[in-house]
Amino acid sequence: MGTIRQCHPFCDGGYAFDSDLFLDNIMCGPDTGYVWNIRSDENPDAKIGTCSEIKLAEGNTMKYAGTYEDLTTDVAAISHTNVQAVIRSTVQTQLDALLCVQNGSCSVSSLKVTSAATTSRHTRSNTPHVGFFVELSCTPSKVPSWCYDLLEETYYTLQRRVNETRFSIKVDETLYDIGPNGTQVEGEVDCPPGTVEMDYFCVQCGPGSYPVDYYCERCPRGTYKEDFTSTECTPCPSGLTTEGLQSIHPSMCNVLTTTSAESVNKLDGNTTDSKTMTIVISAVISAVAAIGVAVAVRCYKQTRKHSRTAPNHSWASMNMVYPNFSSSIEKFNIIPRKAEQAKIRYIRDDLFICNAPPPVVEFPKEI
Repeated sequence: MGTIRQCHPFCDGGYAFDSDLFLDNIMCGPDTGYVWNIRSDENPDAKIGTCSEIKLAEGNTMKYAGTYEDLTTDVAAISHTNVQAVIRSTVQTQLDALLCVQNGSCSVSSLKVTSAATTSRHTRSNTPHVGFFVELSCTPSKVPSWCYDLLEETYYTLQRRVNETRFSIKVDETLYDIGPNGTQVEGEVDCPPGTVEMDYFCVQCGPGSYPVDYYCERCPRGTYKEDFTSTECTPCPSGLTTEGLQSIHPSMCNVLTTTSAESVNKLDGNTTDSKTMTIVISAVISAVAAIGVAVAVRCYKQTRKHSRTAPNHSWASMNMVYPNFSSSIEKFNIIPRKAEQAKIRYIRDDLFICNAPPPVVEFPKEI
């Protein structure tokens, strides 16, 4: 029975991948024909993202929302209590008591009274319920994780206060409180122009990719991008295209375009041998890789424990719905930061060799 090998790439401190595409499922073994499973027509060189220098976000924002159980908009409409004023006052009191608000390290950028249909596992009603929506903002200092850590602790504080019923309100002598699964939290990262959001910080899109909205997209076939600063991919010369996506150099425009329904011809010096061209492409990429810092790819057998040394922080963890009434506050579902980088090295098991090298990654040049 064959052995499955898994590769877990990471970047050095101060760097992070510009895309998490393929990162969590790189393997090779009998089920993949002993080639890396991320290799395809679009990704013939088994590339992953680029280790890009981490940039401070211009701002981190935590969006926190709560919904009052049984307090529907119909109930609020016929009550003699000014529900909006009561909710706003109650929530504002709790916000003013937050340590980060008191010392000025975070600020309340928004406080709204809301109404929305509840769809939790405990309540299937589509009747709008009354609640609140809060935005707490923070500007990162020299440490990219500083705001994240601050807002994470603020989230835990708010959850504890929900558990302690400090957000309860009285409407016409009836107490209403935040129901089970009644809070939601998510994070937002404000990035400088030319960068994209990655976890709670920002990165530039590396060679072979370009910024689209909030993420880095691979350069389409027939284009390439050589640097970190360009925001668009450069088209290949007329009559030429690339073998796949995410091309990083004009030399990769090595495929003749044709209207034939058969196959395309690669520019490899009067030969169409695909294996020869694969060697040429690999040599080009290896030459580029030799002059800079790239990703370290650790390859493990599937049965070996997978561990990462990266600190556990991620704004992706703030896109969850959390229960409020429990014996303990549920911890963030935090994923690795993906912000470690090292010299190229491929830790192999000599008893197990795939028919392909570990995945290729691009990198910034050393200055």
